[in-house]
Formats: sequence, C-alpha cells, structure tokens
Amino acid sequence: MKNTNSGLLKFLILVLLIEIASNPSAVLAATRIGTNISTGGTLTADGALKFSSGAVNNYILKTDASGNTAWISVGTALGNSDTDSLTQGTTNLYYDPADVDSRADARITLQAGVAGGLATLDGLGKISSGQLPAITITNVNVVADIAARDALTPVETGDVAIVLDEHPGLAVVSNTYIYDGTVWQEVKKPLNQYFAIANNLSELTSPSTARTNLGL
Repeated sequence: MKNTNSGLLKFLILVLLIEIASNPSAVLAATRIGTNISTGGTLTADGALKFSSGAVNNYILKTDASGNTAWISVGTALGNSDTDSLTQGTTNLYYDPADVDSRADARITLQAGVAGGLATLDGLGKISSGQLPAITITNVNVVADIAARDALTPVETGDVAIVLDEHPGLAVVSNTYIYDGTVWQEVKKPLNQYFAIANNLSELTSPSTARTNLGL
C-alpha cells in the first residue's frame, strides 16, 4: 500500500511539473497571497493583479511618503491636485501670475512695428509716419492776426491759417492762408479774386479788354 501511495504521489508531481512547464501563467494566475509581501527589487505580475478586499469601483490607490496605500475615488484624487502639481510644457501653457506680464510683454515686443502687428508711438505719443500709409495731414489754425500766423510752429506743407483780423486797428479783414512749404499763400475768396482780376475797371474803351479784366 505504501509503494502504491508513493507511486501515485510521484505521478501527481510529474503532472504538476508538466503543467507548469506548458502554461506557467495559469499557475501564477491562481497564486493567492494572504499576507504582506516585500521585495527588494521589482515585483512583476504576469497577468491581472486583483485585490480581493478594499477595492471599490472607480477608486484608485494613493500612497504617502512612507509607501502606505489607501483607496480614494478618482474625483477626490483630481480634486486634490492643481496646476502646481503639473510640470508646465513649452507649447500649451497655463496661466501663471508670476510670469504672465513677461509673456504679454514678449508678445507685444514681437509684434511691435511689423507688418500685421502693432503700431508704435513716438515720444510725443503719436504713430510714426513710417507706419502710416501715404496720406497728407494738415493742421487748421485760427489766429488773431498776421503776426500770430507767422509765429506758428512747427508748420508743414498744406497747413492752413485763418487770420481773423489781418490789419488790427483798421477795418476787420479775415483771410485764409495755406503754407506751401516756404511761405503762406493767400486763398482768394471769390469776391477778392474777382477784384484782383478786374483791377482796372476804367479801361472800358475796348469791350474785349473790359471782358478780359472782368474775367469774362
């Protein structure tokens, strides 16, 4: 009887060894650890790792500094984190009060004074002429008299001066002048222009000369 049992045991051991050799994962999958385990290196599980107690649907394991673990919900895990927990990348950046001003300044500097970018202001708070299209800008000045007109500065070609009283102390005469880049040129009023042409009305001996003098 003893020999029979010994032979049966050897047969079972042989079957087990053959099973392990042909399908080791099946044996590992059936391995059950009921107490704490410790390893000084890497613990590798060839297959699913299943917890038989403590696990809850949509929960994950967290660890403390000592390596102790506890189950917490995914929502709780995300709620305990913020952008301070993440390393900022180089493309998709998040808001950071510490350097938001420097980023904005860098963008402004990059686009300042370039085509499709931002216009810049000079020391007087005006846009540089080099950043404007070809346009003519004139100033219209209303002054009391000729002396005030001549004192205007700076003046540019095309600037206009309206002189309210050209000859103070005499009859009030208002005239308009335009600066040609060198001197002020009077802008003739229709009536003044008429008298300028018809300055010799006494010359009526010739109808054709009279018509010429009258601008007809």
